[in-house]
Amino acid sequence: MFYFILNYHAINPGERIYHEDHVYAVTGEVFRQHLLLLKLAQYKVILLGEPLLPAGQPTVSLTFDDGHDSDIQVVMPLLEEFGFKASFFIPAEQLQRSQEKREAYSRLIEAGHRVGPHGYSHTYLNALKPIAQYRELIKARETFRQYLSVEPTIFALPGGKYNRVTLKLAKKAGYHMLLGTGFQLYGSEEVPFVNRRWTIKRHTSLGRINKVLQQHQGSIRLEQTKALLKYGAHRLIPNELGILLSYNLRKWF
Repeated sequence: MFYFILNYHAINPGERIYHEDHVYAVTGEVFRQHLLLLKLAQYKVILLGEPLLPAGQPTVSLTFDDGHDSDIQVVMPLLEEFGFKASFFIPAEQLQRSQEKREAYSRLIEAGHRVGPHGYSHTYLNALKPIAQYRELIKARETFRQYLSVEPTIFALPGGKYNRVTLKLAKKAGYHMLLGTGFQLYGSEEVPFVNRRWTIKRHTSLGRINKVLQQHQGSIRLEQTKALLKYGAHRLIPNELGILLSYNLRKWF
């Protein structure tokens, strides 16, 4: 089988990128082209956590991080247009602070999308002591349970950051899956506890995405190599410096 996860952040309406985190933002028109490529290539779009088929058509999951307003204003209508479902991950404290956010993400759930925590306060877990990590994991679940009446089992790691302690504590907190970053293909029914996602950025070209969708082996190996290099660098470089490096190398990674 051929399965991977695409990850997005802000999707700006129109042709202008105005979001402050512009590296991780794409326009609505560009995102629409991505969805069209999936449709033309006959990809099966599944929600995270749905069973994977051992053979058959190539499969992908779509995820969105950080709780941007575009989740409702731009992404939801486009997904409806194409008949796709997606998973949205929001820092849980946003739900606690905003009735508007609670209503927005309730609408996504009612429309058949998955909603889960992107941390509680969007703190990198690998920078925290074990007790603080566990508090973030538990408080995120409790907040979703309280405000959205859902029991989240998938946790999107802020910055994709974690350590060995995180894995143990996340399982103890009741999560069945963690989401990290980095291109990764899944070739069997076995899905690991930590799933890596290909983060689409402003400079990720349509041609680059299309080559992967067409299962061009050279392009796939290149994306895998980039992901391994980035993962290795992030394991060795402190969080703040690693983020700066990602921004400076965004055209390549």
